[in-house]
Amino acid sequence: MQKINTVLVFDLWDVHNIRVNVEDKRMSFFDAVESEARTQGIQVVGTNDVVLPEKHLYLKGNILEALSIALH
Repeated sequence: MQKINTVLVFDLWDVHNIRVNVEDKRMSFFDAVESEARTQGIQVVGTNDVVLPEKHLYLKGNILEALSIALH
């Protein structure tokens, strides 16, 4: 995962970790994204968009919604 300005850029491993945590009902989307970012020294505050691997674009809306609710 990288943060470029206000955009979080996810790789396949990031998406895998987030999906596992959410699907196992251990975390909400926000908690899973924040946890994954934190392990890589990235803060999610100020994020306005996300970039996901093409295969996982279906998660974009869920992640953006979770970030906007939790951060506002």
